[in-house]
Amino acid sequence: MKAKITDVAQKANVSISTVSHVLNHTRFVSEETRKKVMDAVEELGYSPDASGRTFRTGKKMMIGLVVPDITNSVFAALIEDVDDVISKQGYNLVISNTRDNLRMEKQALRSLASGVVDGIVIASTAEDFQTIKSQMPDKFPLVFMDRVLPDRNYDSVILDCREATAKMLEEMIGNGFRKIGFLVGLPQISPTYERVSIYQEILNKHGIPEEEQYIRYINRKNNTYDVASELIEKGCTALIATNTAMTHSVLNCVEDRGLKLGEEIVIGGFVDSDFANRFMHKIPVVYEPMKEMGKLAGEMIVEKIEDKNEKFSVKALLCEYDSNNFYRNQVAKYKVTGNTDTTQTKSML
Repeated sequence: MKAKITDVAQKANVSISTVSHVLNHTRFVSEETRKKVMDAVEELGYSPDASGRTFRTGKKMMIGLVVPDITNSVFAALIEDVDDVISKQGYNLVISNTRDNLRMEKQALRSLASGVVDGIVIASTAEDFQTIKSQMPDKFPLVFMDRVLPDRNYDSVILDCREATAKMLEEMIGNGFRKIGFLVGLPQISPTYERVSIYQEILNKHGIPEEEQYIRYINRKNNTYDVASELIEKGCTALIATNTAMTHSVLNCVEDRGLKLGEEIVIGGFVDSDFANRFMHKIPVVYEPMKEMGKLAGEMIVEKIEDKNEKFSVKALLCEYDSNNFYRNQVAKYKVTGNTDTTQTKSML
């Protein structure tokens, strides 16, 4: 026979209302009492009636997460990080993978906001906020991840990689590497715009002309590995890949070509975890705090749903640059071919 809420209350030696408050997060309950209730729920295999809870609270206890590419390790990790936070508040996660397709993104938003979920966290591919807003009811709880859109009027948690990207480029150029290929994501999203702007700013500052600036946009139609090969053929002696998946592909390309890191080419990467950093040959990296972003986005959407707070906030997390002592340990000081002085020295730093 299916366990009832009365069975849980009796097992935990608490009132039925206390069990309800624990399960629905509708009132403060001490940690000791909460544990007794949840132990009883697990032991009895009790499953609350979702339809009844929806009727009483008006909530579905579901949150949507809309991501552009579920195969990207960044978004795969974010799914887990968001879910860790919201599940502790009794919410379940509904995931929609839009495959970098705006039409699919709009369709997902319409579907999720039609009564399926209580709020949505999204990493959007749209170019403006109005495109998103028009797909859902007014004042629907919404939090953006890693995106800043024009006509902004929403909550978001973003990464600020400007200073870290500048440091990576400055050190690369300072060590003689001036022909730098720069691999980035979709051109219309804010992280790409930010990183390209910094790349252009730093290269212009060092007198590197526009025709020697090698920016490449990666999407589903062009392969990172092939783009890296093309840039190497063009004579690039340094490549920067701006996410973990790209960095893996670029390193694979360099390895397959038999190029020596630090002698024939330098790779800079953006990484989203300590694991990725440790296993990337100790190359210079920009560390993106993706786990912190996922947790913060989860906290923000729950707060938006629970408190119905109509104020909007943007929270920024700083990225950090770490050279991993790459230039000191592995790089021969270059005067790269194509500079005014084409002499190349082989003395290791």
